[in-house]
Amino acid sequence: MNDYERKNKSKDLFSKVSELTKKVCPSVKVISARDGQTLTETEDTLERWREYCETLYTNEDKQEYVLEQGPNEPVPTREEVQKALDSTCSGKAAGPDGIPIELLKLGEDSVIDAMHRIIRAVWNDGKWPEDWTQSTIVPC
Repeated sequence: MNDYERKNKSKDLFSKVSELTKKVCPSVKVISARDGQTLTETEDTLERWREYCETLYTNEDKQEYVLEQGPNEPVPTREEVQKALDSTCSGKAAGPDGIPIELLKLGEDSVIDAMHRIIRAVWNDGKWPEDWTQSTIVPC
């Protein structure tokens, strides 16, 4: 038996073992409606997720988002901003601003300095920018 035949035989054996040992795990997407009823249809579950997220993040009294700074809380340092940026995983979807993390990381010092200025301004003013109160949630 030559190497080519041996490799093909190994592949066939591996494929057969893999096929026999894989467990089939059907997935059922189930969610509860407000009234407790079980929803299983895709359209119903998506509508319930939309409904849930809207109520979760609704600001009924439209109050302004204000940071409550404690007496001993220093302004975040440039090094903390850099550490946070460096520790953010690449390959993730961009946020609402459409800027991928890879682009921010490529900006190096200029991006870190700009982000630090923004964070210092928010820290000192105590007011969240409106953009920071928005988020997109994608349920799995």
